[in-house]
Amino acid sequence: MLKINVDLMLYRARGYSQQAYMAKNVVRRKQLFDRAEAAFRRCLEWDLADGRAYVGLGKVLVRSKRPEEARSLFEEGTRMVGMENPYIWQVRVWHVCGCSLVHEGAAFICSHVS
Repeated sequence: MLKINVDLMLYRARGYSQQAYMAKNVVRRKQLFDRAEAAFRRCLEWDLADGRAYVGLGKVLVRSKRPEEARSLFEEGTRMVGMENPYIWQVRVWHVCGCSLVHEGAAFICSHVS
């Protein structure tokens, strides 16, 4: 799969996610979150090492009130990208710690890298 195809699908998936977040109608919001989830999962099928798809899908899962599924996805994503993607670490720290404080996040990362 060409990288441009993954980039375009990620763009489309993020658009669905943003539209869903802003949607007032509950049914429309669910439809858009479902589309976003399907698009992010397709990106993962195409490239398991792209951290952006894990981050986007995880955010969709959190907003869809499925935090445990998001947590396991962030852990899987961290393993798949070889623990080198700063975006997935940032989201994982935020999700697990519920904070954006640098010192708490650094402690979390250090405890999982060692």
